[in-house]
Amino acid sequence: MTVNKISTENIDKKLDELLANQKLLMEHLKMQSGRKLKGASLREQVKYLTEHGYSIREISSMLKCSATTVSAKRSEINTIGSNIEQ
Repeated sequence: MTVNKISTENIDKKLDELLANQKLLMEHLKMQSGRKLKGASLREQVKYLTEHGYSIREISSMLKCSATTVSAKRSEINTIGSNIEQ
């Protein structure tokens, strides 16, 4: 029976692989989101991306608009949601 030794080199290599996979996954998700959002209004796009966990910075980058615009749209969405609940 052989005992596998854990080396820092192996851990570093595995960590690099995992980080590369995470980066590829994020790129894939961004492409998928872009496809689903074609033709949708900015408010709908912000709502969709927010629901899927994207930050204001990521959304503004994907939609090519300012973070202030994204923040304002999120505020509109929250206001509309509050009015509907009442």
